Amino acid sequence: MPKANGELTQVDHIVTSPFGIFVIETKNYRGMIFGSEHDKYWTQMLGSHKFSFYSPIFQNRAHVNAVKYAVKRNVPIHSVIVFSNEATLKLPTFEQATVISLKHVRKQLKQYDEPLIASQELTAINEALQQLMSQTMFEKWKKKRRHLKQLKRARVRSR
Repeated sequence: MPKANGELTQVDHIVTSPFGIFVIETKNYRGMIFGSEHDKYWTQMLGSHKFSFYSPIFQNRAHVNAVKYAVKRNVPIHSVIVFSNEATLKLPTFEQATVISLKHVRKQLKQYDEPLIASQELTAINEALQQLMSQTMFEKWKKKRRHLKQLKRARVRSR
């Protein structure tokens, strides 16, 4: 999905509903997960081994901003980070995002019960996102095709 600066960012999932737009970042990690809302890097503990990874809250913030840029509407956009059920989350409560295990997704989403986006506006948002994704996929295909042609030309020249 294009960001405001023209770069692309890969958004795992976007769920549109009358209750808002949910931008979901999924992490297939296991072990204990530690981090805070303001930490740039989080920690994964697998037994006695410690691994560092970029904060999914920071990562998803870029995705949320890309979705805001794409929909060009003042609608609620929720940042949700979902870890696999094999992860044990040792995390505080966050203000800017929801961080949960996969087994809690349904329960979390059902907490939103007040419609905030009208049906017509939701249809327009969905159409805008679909069009944007189609354009983005077409641009990626064209770029890949150009790259493959360049590789083919380079191979022919090197013979």
